Amino acid sequence: MAITRGLGRVVSVLVSIAFVVLTNGYTPKRQLNTYLNPDCTDECGGGLAYVKARGDEDTLHFVFTTVGTPTALVIRTNTLTDREHDKLSFNWDKLRSNDTAGAIFAKNPLTKVLYSYGIIFTRLFQYNDTSDDADLSHYSTSGPELTVYDFLADDTEWENLMDTSSDELIVLKIHQTDPTKSTVIVNGSLTIQFHLFDHGDRSDDLPHLEYNEDITHFDFILHDIDTGNMSNARYGVETIFFSMDTDKGDMAIEDVKSIDDEYSPGVFSINNLVSRPAEKANGGFLQWKPICYMKATRSRAAGTAVKKYGPQTLTVAEKMSTNFINNSIAYAFYKADKIGDVKMTYSNFSFGLSKDGFFTKNNYTAWTGSLGYGVPPADKISTLVIGVISAGLGLPIVLMVFGGVFVCVKKRFRKSTSPSFSENRIN
Repeated sequence: MAITRGLGRVVSVLVSIAFVVLTNGYTPKRQLNTYLNPDCTDECGGGLAYVKARGDEDTLHFVFTTVGTPTALVIRTNTLTDREHDKLSFNWDKLRSNDTAGAIFAKNPLTKVLYSYGIIFTRLFQYNDTSDDADLSHYSTSGPELTVYDFLADDTEWENLMDTSSDELIVLKIHQTDPTKSTVIVNGSLTIQFHLFDHGDRSDDLPHLEYNEDITHFDFILHDIDTGNMSNARYGVETIFFSMDTDKGDMAIEDVKSIDDEYSPGVFSINNLVSRPAEKANGGFLQWKPICYMKATRSRAAGTAVKKYGPQTLTVAEKMSTNFINNSIAYAFYKADKIGDVKMTYSNFSFGLSKDGFFTKNNYTAWTGSLGYGVPPADKISTLVIGVISAGLGLPIVLMVFGGVFVCVKKRFRKSTSPSFSENRIN
Protein backbone atom coordinates (compact mmCIF):
# COMPACT_ATOMS: atom_id res chain seq x y z
CA MET A 1 0.00 0.00 0.00
CA ALA A 2 2.84 2.34 0.92
CA ILE A 3 4.58 1.45 -2.33
CA THR A 4 1.41 2.34 -4.29
CA ARG A 5 1.16 5.74 -2.55
CA GLY A 6 4.82 6.44 -3.24
CA LEU A 7 4.41 5.50 -6.90
CA GLY A 8 1.39 7.79 -7.12
CA ARG A 9 3.42 10.73 -5.79
CA VAL A 10 6.18 10.07 -8.32
CA VAL A 11 3.66 9.97 -11.16
CA SER A 12 2.07 13.23 -9.94
CA VAL A 13 5.47 14.97 -9.91
CA LEU A 14 6.29 13.71 -13.41
CA VAL A 15 2.90 14.84 -14.73
CA SER A 16 3.44 18.29 -13.19
CA ILE A 17 6.87 18.57 -14.78
CA ALA A 18 5.49 17.48 -18.14
CA PHE A 19 2.71 20.06 -17.88
CA VAL A 20 5.20 22.84 -17.17
CA VAL A 21 7.35 21.79 -20.13
CA LEU A 22 4.44 21.44 -22.54
CA THR A 23 2.98 24.82 -21.57
CA ASN A 24 6.42 26.49 -21.80
CA GLY A 25 6.31 27.05 -18.06
CA TYR A 26 4.48 30.37 -18.00
CA THR A 27 1.11 31.91 -17.41
CA PRO A 28 0.23 34.95 -19.56
CA LYS A 29 0.17 38.12 -17.47
CA ARG A 30 -1.27 40.35 -20.19
CA GLN A 31 -3.88 39.86 -22.86
CA LEU A 32 -2.52 41.11 -26.20
CA ASN A 33 -4.79 42.49 -28.90
CA THR A 34 -3.18 43.72 -32.11
CA TYR A 35 -4.82 46.17 -34.52
CA LEU A 36 -3.18 47.04 -37.84
CA ASN A 37 -4.15 50.45 -39.23
CA PRO A 38 -7.04 50.90 -36.74
CA ASP A 39 -9.67 53.49 -37.76
CA CYS A 40 -8.02 53.90 -41.19
CA THR A 41 -10.38 53.57 -44.14
CA ASP A 42 -8.27 55.19 -46.85
CA GLU A 43 -4.58 55.61 -47.66
CA CYS A 44 -2.54 54.66 -44.58
CA GLY A 45 0.99 55.18 -45.87
CA GLY A 46 3.47 52.78 -44.30
CA GLY A 47 0.83 52.00 -41.73
CA LEU A 48 0.36 51.98 -37.97
CA ALA A 49 0.24 49.05 -35.56
CA TYR A 50 -1.50 49.31 -32.21
CA VAL A 51 -1.11 46.61 -29.56
CA LYS A 52 -3.19 46.77 -26.39
CA ALA A 53 -1.54 44.75 -23.61
CA ARG A 54 -4.19 44.47 -20.92
CA GLY A 55 -3.17 43.46 -17.40
CA ASP A 56 -4.94 43.25 -14.05
CA GLU A 57 -3.30 46.39 -12.63
CA ASP A 58 -2.63 48.47 -15.74
CA THR A 59 -2.75 48.44 -19.53
CA LEU A 60 0.13 49.18 -21.88
CA HIS A 61 -0.71 50.63 -25.28
CA PHE A 62 2.08 50.11 -27.85
CA VAL A 63 1.94 52.18 -31.04
CA PHE A 64 4.42 51.54 -33.88
CA THR A 65 4.33 53.47 -37.12
CA THR A 66 6.20 54.85 -40.12
CA VAL A 67 3.56 57.54 -40.64
CA GLY A 68 5.88 60.51 -40.23
CA THR A 69 9.11 59.65 -38.43
CA PRO A 70 9.32 55.93 -37.52
CA THR A 71 8.40 55.80 -33.84
CA ALA A 72 7.49 53.42 -31.04
CA LEU A 73 5.21 55.03 -28.43
CA VAL A 74 4.16 53.31 -25.19
CA ILE A 75 1.29 54.64 -23.07
CA ARG A 76 0.49 53.16 -19.66
CA THR A 77 -3.08 53.61 -18.44
CA ASN A 78 -5.37 52.23 -15.78
CA THR A 79 -7.24 49.04 -16.65
CA LEU A 80 -10.97 49.56 -17.15
CA THR A 81 -13.67 46.95 -16.67
CA ASP A 82 -15.04 47.94 -20.06
CA ARG A 83 -12.84 45.78 -22.28
CA GLU A 84 -14.36 46.92 -25.56
CA HIS A 85 -14.06 50.67 -25.08
CA ASP A 86 -10.71 51.12 -23.34
CA LYS A 87 -8.72 51.33 -26.58
CA LEU A 88 -6.89 54.29 -28.04
CA SER A 89 -8.42 56.11 -31.00
CA PHE A 90 -6.64 57.44 -34.08
CA ASN A 91 -7.67 60.40 -36.22
CA TRP A 92 -6.20 59.59 -39.63
CA ASP A 93 -7.18 62.92 -41.16
CA LYS A 94 -4.87 64.55 -38.63
CA LEU A 95 -2.18 61.87 -38.98
CA ARG A 96 -2.06 62.54 -42.72
CA SER A 97 -2.05 66.32 -42.30
CA ASN A 98 0.74 68.81 -41.57
CA ASP A 99 -0.52 69.22 -38.01
CA THR A 100 -0.92 65.87 -36.26
CA ALA A 101 -1.51 67.28 -32.76
CA GLY A 102 -4.30 65.37 -31.00
CA ALA A 103 -4.40 62.55 -33.56
CA ILE A 104 -3.91 59.89 -30.86
CA PHE A 105 -6.22 59.95 -27.86
CA ALA A 106 -8.23 57.88 -25.39
CA LYS A 107 -11.91 58.21 -26.19
CA ASN A 108 -13.13 56.80 -22.88
CA PRO A 109 -13.14 59.62 -20.26
CA LEU A 110 -12.40 57.10 -17.50
CA THR A 111 -9.01 56.28 -19.03
CA LYS A 112 -6.15 57.83 -17.06
CA VAL A 113 -2.68 58.13 -18.55
CA LEU A 114 -0.22 56.99 -15.87
CA TYR A 115 2.98 57.22 -17.91
CA SER A 116 4.25 57.40 -21.48
CA TYR A 117 7.60 57.05 -23.24
CA GLY A 118 9.10 55.86 -26.50
CA ILE A 119 11.79 56.04 -29.14
CA ILE A 120 12.07 57.83 -32.48
CA PHE A 121 14.40 56.55 -35.20
CA THR A 122 15.50 59.63 -37.15
CA ARG A 123 18.46 58.99 -39.47
CA LEU A 124 20.83 56.31 -40.74
CA PHE A 125 24.51 57.14 -41.28
CA GLN A 126 26.70 55.31 -43.79
CA TYR A 127 30.38 56.23 -43.56
CA ASN A 128 33.52 55.05 -45.28
CA ASP A 129 35.79 54.10 -42.39
CA THR A 130 39.10 54.43 -44.22
CA SER A 131 41.04 54.64 -40.94
CA ASP A 132 39.32 51.48 -39.58
CA ASP A 133 38.81 53.02 -36.14
CA ALA A 134 35.04 52.36 -36.07
CA ASP A 135 34.28 55.81 -34.65
CA LEU A 136 31.32 57.66 -36.16
CA SER A 137 32.26 60.92 -34.42
CA HIS A 138 35.31 61.28 -36.68
CA TYR A 139 33.10 61.93 -39.71
CA SER A 140 31.05 65.01 -40.58
CA THR A 141 27.65 65.05 -42.26
CA SER A 142 29.04 67.63 -44.67
CA GLY A 143 32.02 65.47 -45.65
CA PRO A 144 32.26 63.13 -48.66
CA GLU A 145 32.91 60.08 -46.47
CA LEU A 146 29.44 60.10 -44.88
CA THR A 147 25.97 59.62 -46.39
CA VAL A 148 22.83 60.45 -44.40
CA TYR A 149 19.50 58.69 -44.91
CA ASP A 150 16.66 60.79 -43.54
CA PHE A 151 13.82 58.49 -42.39
CA LEU A 152 11.36 61.41 -42.58
CA ALA A 153 12.24 62.49 -46.10
CA ASP A 154 9.53 62.28 -48.75
CA ASP A 155 11.79 60.13 -50.90
CA THR A 156 12.10 57.50 -48.18
CA GLU A 157 9.31 55.02 -48.83
CA TRP A 158 8.19 52.44 -46.26
CA GLU A 159 6.41 49.17 -46.96
CA ASN A 160 2.90 48.79 -45.59
CA LEU A 161 3.21 46.92 -42.30
CA MET A 162 -0.07 45.18 -43.06
CA ASP A 163 1.95 42.95 -45.40
CA THR A 164 4.79 42.23 -42.97
CA SER A 165 3.39 42.11 -39.43
CA SER A 166 1.54 39.64 -37.21
CA ASP A 167 -0.09 39.71 -33.79
CA GLU A 168 3.17 39.61 -31.80
CA LEU A 169 5.72 40.82 -34.37
CA ILE A 170 5.48 44.30 -35.89
CA VAL A 171 7.81 44.84 -38.85
CA LEU A 172 8.75 48.23 -40.34
CA LYS A 173 10.69 48.01 -43.61
CA ILE A 174 12.11 50.61 -45.94
CA HIS A 175 10.94 50.05 -49.49
CA GLN A 176 13.28 52.58 -51.08
CA THR A 177 15.31 55.67 -50.24
CA ASP A 178 16.25 58.61 -52.46
CA PRO A 179 16.86 57.06 -55.90
CA THR A 180 19.21 59.91 -56.85
CA LYS A 181 21.77 59.00 -54.15
CA SER A 182 24.87 57.06 -55.11
CA THR A 183 23.70 54.28 -52.79
CA VAL A 184 20.05 53.40 -52.35
CA ILE A 185 18.35 51.19 -49.75
CA VAL A 186 15.72 49.07 -51.46
CA ASN A 187 13.55 45.99 -50.96
CA GLY A 188 13.45 45.90 -47.17
CA SER A 189 17.21 46.13 -46.70
CA LEU A 190 16.57 48.15 -43.55
CA THR A 191 14.13 46.60 -41.08
CA ILE A 192 13.01 47.61 -37.59
CA GLN A 193 10.94 44.90 -35.97
CA PHE A 194 9.28 44.78 -32.56
CA HIS A 195 8.47 41.65 -30.53
CA LEU A 196 5.57 41.73 -28.02
CA PHE A 197 5.27 39.44 -24.99
CA ASP A 198 2.56 38.43 -22.51
CA HIS A 199 4.98 36.76 -20.04
CA GLY A 200 8.59 36.77 -18.89
CA ASP A 201 11.54 34.80 -20.28
CA ARG A 202 14.69 35.24 -22.37
CA SER A 203 15.01 35.66 -26.11
CA ASP A 204 16.04 32.53 -28.01
CA ASP A 205 18.46 34.58 -30.12
CA LEU A 206 21.74 36.16 -29.05
CA PRO A 207 22.33 38.28 -27.04
CA HIS A 208 19.49 36.52 -25.17
CA LEU A 209 18.05 39.67 -23.63
CA GLU A 210 15.57 39.10 -20.82
CA TYR A 211 11.99 40.26 -21.27
CA ASN A 212 8.70 40.43 -19.42
CA GLU A 213 5.15 41.57 -20.13
CA ASP A 214 6.21 45.25 -19.77
CA ILE A 215 8.92 45.04 -22.44
CA THR A 216 9.11 44.97 -26.22
CA HIS A 217 12.28 43.85 -28.00
CA PHE A 218 13.39 45.52 -31.20
CA ASP A 219 15.78 44.36 -33.91
CA PHE A 220 17.45 46.97 -36.10
CA ILE A 221 18.61 45.02 -39.16
CA LEU A 222 20.67 46.08 -42.19
CA HIS A 223 21.32 43.60 -45.00
CA ASP A 224 22.08 43.42 -48.71
CA ILE A 225 22.78 47.14 -49.07
CA ASP A 226 24.73 48.33 -52.08
CA THR A 227 27.41 50.45 -50.39
CA GLY A 228 28.48 52.05 -53.68
CA ASN A 229 32.10 53.17 -53.71
CA MET A 230 32.43 52.83 -49.91
CA SER A 231 34.51 49.67 -49.68
CA ASN A 232 35.02 50.24 -45.92
CA ALA A 233 31.39 51.03 -45.17
CA ARG A 234 30.03 51.09 -41.63
CA TYR A 235 26.67 52.25 -40.30
CA GLY A 236 25.18 54.17 -37.41
CA VAL A 237 21.69 55.24 -36.38
CA GLU A 238 20.36 58.33 -34.63
CA THR A 239 17.55 57.98 -32.08
CA ILE A 240 15.51 60.18 -29.76
CA PHE A 241 14.34 58.65 -26.48
CA PHE A 242 11.49 60.49 -24.77
CA SER A 243 9.22 60.34 -21.73
CA MET A 244 6.48 62.46 -20.22
CA ASP A 245 8.70 63.51 -17.28
CA THR A 246 9.39 67.18 -16.68
CA ASP A 247 11.04 67.33 -13.25
CA LYS A 248 12.60 63.91 -12.60
CA GLY A 249 16.19 64.85 -13.46
CA ASP A 250 18.11 64.22 -16.66
CA MET A 251 18.02 60.87 -18.39
CA ALA A 252 21.19 58.84 -17.98
CA ILE A 253 22.96 55.83 -19.49
CA GLU A 254 24.09 53.26 -16.96
CA ASP A 255 26.80 50.75 -17.82
CA VAL A 256 26.05 47.72 -15.64
CA LYS A 257 28.92 45.24 -15.32
CA SER A 258 28.49 41.50 -14.91
CA ILE A 259 30.89 38.74 -13.89
CA ASP A 260 28.94 36.18 -15.87
CA ASP A 261 28.66 35.79 -19.66
CA GLU A 262 26.36 32.78 -19.68
CA TYR A 263 23.77 34.39 -21.96
CA SER A 264 26.06 36.43 -24.23
CA PRO A 265 29.51 34.81 -24.41
CA GLY A 266 32.27 37.39 -24.19
CA VAL A 267 29.95 40.23 -23.12
CA PHE A 268 30.24 41.37 -19.52
CA SER A 269 28.12 44.52 -19.50
CA ILE A 270 24.68 45.83 -20.33
CA ASN A 271 23.59 49.43 -21.01
CA ASN A 272 20.42 51.09 -19.75
CA LEU A 273 19.17 54.51 -20.84
CA VAL A 274 16.67 55.31 -18.07
CA SER A 275 14.13 58.13 -18.02
CA ARG A 276 14.05 58.34 -14.21
CA PRO A 277 17.47 57.43 -12.79
CA ALA A 278 16.31 57.99 -9.19
CA GLU A 279 12.93 56.28 -9.65
CA LYS A 280 13.45 53.45 -12.12
CA ALA A 281 10.47 51.39 -10.98
CA ASN A 282 8.12 54.09 -12.29
CA GLY A 283 9.95 55.05 -15.47
CA GLY A 284 10.84 53.88 -18.93
CA PHE A 285 14.12 52.52 -20.28
CA LEU A 286 16.04 51.60 -23.39
CA GLN A 287 18.29 48.58 -22.85
CA TRP A 288 20.95 46.93 -25.02
CA LYS A 289 24.19 45.00 -24.82
CA PRO A 290 27.20 46.54 -26.59
CA ILE A 291 27.19 43.87 -29.27
CA CYS A 292 25.57 43.34 -32.66
CA TYR A 293 25.90 40.52 -35.16
CA MET A 294 27.26 40.42 -38.70
CA LYS A 295 25.45 37.26 -39.73
CA ALA A 296 21.79 36.26 -39.60
CA THR A 297 22.85 33.09 -37.78
CA ARG A 298 24.08 34.77 -34.65
CA SER A 299 27.15 33.47 -32.86
CA ARG A 300 30.04 34.75 -30.80
CA ALA A 301 32.28 34.61 -33.87
CA ALA A 302 29.84 36.83 -35.79
CA GLY A 303 29.67 39.47 -33.07
CA THR A 304 31.00 43.02 -33.28
CA ALA A 305 30.70 46.13 -31.14
CA VAL A 306 27.93 48.68 -30.64
CA LYS A 307 29.29 52.09 -29.66
CA LYS A 308 27.09 54.76 -28.06
CA TYR A 309 27.36 58.54 -28.43
CA GLY A 310 25.45 60.67 -25.95
CA PRO A 311 22.89 61.04 -24.58
CA GLN A 312 22.38 64.74 -25.15
CA THR A 313 19.31 66.46 -23.73
CA LEU A 314 17.22 68.52 -26.15
CA THR A 315 16.27 72.05 -25.19
CA VAL A 316 12.70 73.30 -25.39
CA ALA A 317 13.57 75.26 -28.54
CA GLU A 318 15.04 72.16 -30.18
CA LYS A 319 11.97 70.08 -29.30
CA MET A 320 9.64 72.69 -30.75
CA SER A 321 11.61 73.16 -33.97
CA THR A 322 12.88 69.67 -34.86
CA ASN A 323 10.98 68.21 -37.82
CA PHE A 324 11.64 64.64 -36.70
CA ILE A 325 9.67 65.37 -33.51
CA ASN A 326 6.94 67.56 -34.98
CA ASN A 327 6.17 64.89 -37.57
CA SER A 328 6.12 61.95 -35.17
CA ILE A 329 3.30 60.27 -33.27
CA ALA A 330 4.92 61.62 -30.09
CA TYR A 331 3.78 65.07 -31.23
CA ALA A 332 0.42 63.60 -32.24
CA PHE A 333 -0.10 62.31 -28.70
CA TYR A 334 1.41 65.05 -26.52
CA LYS A 335 0.09 67.97 -28.65
CA ALA A 336 1.80 71.26 -29.42
CA ASP A 337 1.27 72.84 -25.99
CA LYS A 338 2.83 69.84 -24.17
CA ILE A 339 5.67 68.72 -26.43
CA GLY A 340 8.02 71.31 -24.92
CA ASP A 341 7.55 69.72 -21.49
CA VAL A 342 8.32 66.19 -22.69
CA LYS A 343 11.80 65.05 -21.68
CA MET A 344 13.86 64.12 -24.75
CA THR A 345 17.43 63.06 -25.36
CA TYR A 346 19.12 61.94 -28.54
CA SER A 347 21.81 59.29 -28.87
CA ASN A 348 23.72 57.86 -31.77
CA PHE A 349 24.80 54.24 -32.09
CA SER A 350 27.42 52.91 -34.49
CA PHE A 351 28.07 49.31 -35.41
CA GLY A 352 31.50 47.82 -35.85
CA LEU A 353 34.90 47.18 -34.35
CA SER A 354 38.35 47.80 -35.77
CA LYS A 355 39.56 44.89 -37.92
CA ASP A 356 36.16 43.17 -38.03
CA GLY A 357 36.03 43.37 -41.84
CA PHE A 358 33.54 46.28 -42.03
CA PHE A 359 29.87 45.94 -42.98
CA THR A 360 30.92 44.79 -46.44
CA LYS A 361 32.43 41.56 -45.08
CA ASN A 362 29.01 39.92 -44.75
CA ASN A 363 26.71 42.75 -45.85
CA TYR A 364 24.68 42.24 -42.68
CA THR A 365 24.29 43.85 -39.24
CA ALA A 366 21.62 43.17 -36.59
CA TRP A 367 21.33 45.09 -33.33
CA THR A 368 18.83 44.06 -30.62
CA GLY A 369 17.51 46.19 -27.76
CA SER A 370 14.58 46.52 -25.36
CA LEU A 371 12.05 49.25 -24.74
CA GLY A 372 10.33 48.78 -21.41
CA TYR A 373 8.70 50.08 -18.25
CA GLY A 374 10.00 49.60 -14.71
CA VAL A 375 13.38 48.46 -13.43
CA PRO A 376 15.56 47.23 -16.34
CA PRO A 377 16.30 43.49 -16.14
CA ALA A 378 19.79 42.62 -14.90
CA ASP A 379 21.80 39.55 -15.81
CA LYS A 380 22.21 37.18 -12.90
CA ILE A 381 23.69 33.75 -12.57
CA SER A 382 21.05 31.17 -13.40
CA THR A 383 19.91 28.34 -11.14
CA LEU A 384 21.60 25.87 -13.48
CA VAL A 385 24.98 27.58 -13.16
CA ILE A 386 24.57 27.90 -9.40
CA GLY A 387 23.82 24.17 -9.27
CA VAL A 388 26.87 23.31 -11.37
CA ILE A 389 29.13 25.55 -9.25
CA SER A 390 27.67 24.14 -6.06
CA ALA A 391 28.19 20.61 -7.29
CA GLY A 392 31.74 21.41 -8.40
CA LEU A 393 32.66 22.96 -5.05
CA GLY A 394 30.49 20.84 -2.81
CA LEU A 395 31.16 17.37 -4.18
CA PRO A 396 34.87 17.29 -3.15
CA ILE A 397 33.91 18.49 0.34
CA VAL A 398 31.21 15.86 0.60
CA LEU A 399 33.65 13.18 -0.56
CA MET A 400 36.23 14.37 1.96
CA VAL A 401 33.71 14.34 4.81
CA PHE A 402 32.27 10.95 3.91
CA GLY A 403 35.76 9.62 3.26
CA GLY A 404 36.91 10.79 6.68
CA VAL A 405 33.84 9.34 8.37
CA PHE A 406 34.33 6.06 6.50
CA VAL A 407 38.00 5.80 7.59
CA CYS A 408 37.13 6.59 11.22
CA VAL A 409 34.26 4.09 11.27
CA LYS A 410 36.43 1.44 9.64
CA LYS A 411 39.24 1.94 12.16
CA ARG A 412 36.79 1.85 15.02
CA PHE A 413 35.18 -1.30 13.60
CA ARG A 414 38.55 -3.00 13.32
CA LYS A 415 39.47 -2.05 16.86
CA SER A 416 36.19 -3.34 18.29
CA THR A 417 36.47 -6.67 16.43
CA SER A 418 40.18 -7.32 17.03
CA PRO A 419 40.85 -10.18 19.59
CA SER A 420 42.16 -8.94 22.97
CA PHE A 421 45.42 -10.22 24.54
CA SER A 422 43.52 -12.07 27.22
CA GLU A 423 41.51 -13.91 24.61
CA ASN A 424 44.66 -15.08 22.81
CA ARG A 425 46.85 -16.06 25.74
CA ILE A 426 48.21 -19.61 25.95
CA ASN A 427 46.98 -21.61 28.87
